[in-house]
Amino acid sequence: MKRTKSFHDSLIQSLKNPVEAAAYLNAVLREGDSTLFLAALRDLAQARGGMVLLARKTNPKFKA
Repeated sequence: MKRTKSFHDSLIQSLKNPVEAAAYLNAVLREGDSTLFLAALRDLAQARGGMVLLARKTNPKFKA
């Protein structure tokens, strides 16, 4: 039986909270690393249901 959650699972769960998500993005932006920023955006999209769902919400004409 698994006793601990992975860091990534915990991160995704916490990013569902808009305040936590904003703090996470602000921390990443302070680092000034564009690769890290893109990874953070991927994490945020995953927390919100994935890239496909995000694309559908932002563009109703999106088909996937």
